[in-house]
Amino acid sequence: RESFDHYSPDHQRIFHYLRKSIGSETWQLFSRYDVVVSPVGDIFFIEGNTGCPAGFMHAVDFSVETRRVLDSLGILPKDSIELGMIRPDALIEMILDVEARSGIEPALIAILTDENNLKLELDLIEAGLRAARRQARIIDARSLTFDGKHLYHQRDRISVIFNKLRISTPQSSNHCWRDGFEDRYRALLDAVRTGAVVSINSLASLTVAEDKGMLAHLHDPTLRAILSPAERDFVDEMIPWTARLVAGKVFRRGDWIDPIDFARTHRDSLVIKPAHEGRGFEVHIGRETRDSDWRRLTTLNPAMPMVIQEFIEPMTLPVHCLRDGGIQREQMHLTLALAVLDGKYEGILSRISPSMVTNVGRQGFVQAVFIENGD
Repeated sequence: RESFDHYSPDHQRIFHYLRKSIGSETWQLFSRYDVVVSPVGDIFFIEGNTGCPAGFMHAVDFSVETRRVLDSLGILPKDSIELGMIRPDALIEMILDVEARSGIEPALIAILTDENNLKLELDLIEAGLRAARRQARIIDARSLTFDGKHLYHQRDRISVIFNKLRISTPQSSNHCWRDGFEDRYRALLDAVRTGAVVSINSLASLTVAEDKGMLAHLHDPTLRAILSPAERDFVDEMIPWTARLVAGKVFRRGDWIDPIDFARTHRDSLVIKPAHEGRGFEVHIGRETRDSDWRRLTTLNPAMPMVIQEFIEPMTLPVHCLRDGGIQREQMHLTLALAVLDGKYEGILSRISPSMVTNVGRQGFVQAVFIENGD
């Protein structure tokens, strides 16, 4: 508990409900590891998205449609090119595999939303499960009931919950579980805590692993001491220096520094983002941010803890876009997300944007990915 309070201070209220999903030996069953590709082709991991299924069900559609058009134009060789996006059946297969390992008798699969009412892609997950001949339903988690043995929606027993939940600080203006969440989500929390249901994702994935400040701890001397030499090399080479914005000192490359002072004197080399929000909300690149806004963002706010990170400029590539009724060529910034399901790599989500913040909640959009086979 002491380590948890140190490394995940904003989620102490969730600690008692953290459990691995029954049917899984790991805490985290799916993630998109977001990476920046630098102008010279180096790859840097900037955060892990463990609570958002965006791209798992629809990313391949962009490649399928693009491939159809390019084939009609005779541009791509048909035999040496394959799709590189996330395999669309992978998420459904993983959910059913974990359920099978759990020993729980199959029943309704509940795709859960919460007070944030985020439903992006959930209809596609529901359709995918139904195509696999399973009963599935999108449900507000506050409407569940638990009898001490089984979780229910209305009169239907639930064997699996897929959690599209967004847990932040209770005062957050964007995403949160406000005070009193224990009462509103009592059935869900009790079912998970007692192992009565398969839980994808676990609450640990939705809090600890989703925390954008987690990468900061990989640079902390105490945690580095238990990493292997290969793991330390990986952190040093591929994870940009990251720190929580706190009152006190943080470790940076051999020295203890004040992160607020550092952020305000090194704005041009940093990006700042909330620790627990999503969809690009309040993400700002220092060199593009006004002085007054940067000072506001670097002022401690308990309702929205912030993270500073060494800014890695993304690679750009030329993209033909439809603008004002015509085709224009524009330079777009590129980021990638590597999909991992139950420890297995399942493809790429590629995003491009005229902005260096490429999130699709801002100006970004998904693009097709093709992989060339052969030597």
